[in-house]
Amino acid sequence: MRMEKEKIPKIMRGRKLSEQQLDARRRGLEQYLEKVCAVRVIAESDVMQEFLTDSDDEQGSISPVDLKVLLPDREVVTVTMKKNSNTEEVYFAVIDKIRMSKSVAKYFYLFEIVEYNFERKLQPSEYPHNLYIQNYSTATPTCLCVRKWLFSPACELTLASDEQATTFIFWQAVDEVNRGHIHAEDRLYQLKAQQDSSRKHEYLRLARELAGYGEVVFPHCSCDSRKEGHVVASIGSSGFKLQACREDGGMQPQVVDFSWSIIKEWEVDDDSMAFCFQYQRPEKNPRWVKIFSPYGCAIHILTGLFREDTGGKQMGRYRRMTCGQPLATPSVYHLLPLSVTALVPPTRLLQQWNENITLTGAATHHP
Repeated sequence: MRMEKEKIPKIMRGRKLSEQQLDARRRGLEQYLEKVCAVRVIAESDVMQEFLTDSDDEQGSISPVDLKVLLPDREVVTVTMKKNSNTEEVYFAVIDKIRMSKSVAKYFYLFEIVEYNFERKLQPSEYPHNLYIQNYSTATPTCLCVRKWLFSPACELTLASDEQATTFIFWQAVDEVNRGHIHAEDRLYQLKAQQDSSRKHEYLRLARELAGYGEVVFPHCSCDSRKEGHVVASIGSSGFKLQACREDGGMQPQVVDFSWSIIKEWEVDDDSMAFCFQYQRPEKNPRWVKIFSPYGCAIHILTGLFREDTGGKQMGRYRRMTCGQPLATPSVYHLLPLSVTALVPPTRLLQQWNENITLTGAATHHP
């Protein structure tokens, strides 16, 4: 197959460039790299990776770059940041540019768009520009997005008077309906009829009544309770759910629900890259289930939070795992920052998480 030849932006010689000219050339080079790196073999080559990460001078790490961030309403905002800007700095630049109030901004955060309609919540100390480099080969305009970081419908209702927050929550709900995470079933036609920003309050009023609203759905993975196929794990206020699917992610009808009252213990085992939990149904012996997911730490923490929020005891534990390695690295829901009063994380657990302490025994929750 013949490829169209991409032209490198012309180099202007013989005179000093103005700030506008330098900015135009920088943008031209970035657009050129995006087109060239759309070819995966080029993007992943050692030469290209070295070029993207290397710097010829000591100022390379602080040189400005444009970062595109996808907003929940599907608009793309561009912020100019230093290469070594962390997640917190980039997020604050985004909310400043879109003029979001700080009282609302605490209910949203910066995420990375990853596999299977899944967004990974970034840790405050990560460098979003590095993610840009790793994702040059993708066809999407950006790998960064702003998403809602709020699980309490009651708390969500307090934002109804903020037009921007409600619009963002509305479009995220539309995405989750389209993905099948919110189960519209016979209400789908009614939702589609209200799928307009001018009717966002009516749409959300209906969506909040449906199964799956406010749940966190993880990418499909293998499970020791299935000899063939995978499962899709989801977590919400009603409990923990495993839905059967094929190894390619195609959904199957079998669903097993575990209410929080029957989940007795849970742990993360990094030896097998798995999240494990024990459940016991009435008049049955307790049983363990093991889910082989790279997002085990995220599932573990959310399990503790949701179960504690419904009045259960915190009986989670880490087995043979140092927080931060390796399961914490891809964790989608690292718990800082989190300002949602309806779901306050266990202080002791967070302290140990951030200090990279190996945890054994039961996790202690906040007073």
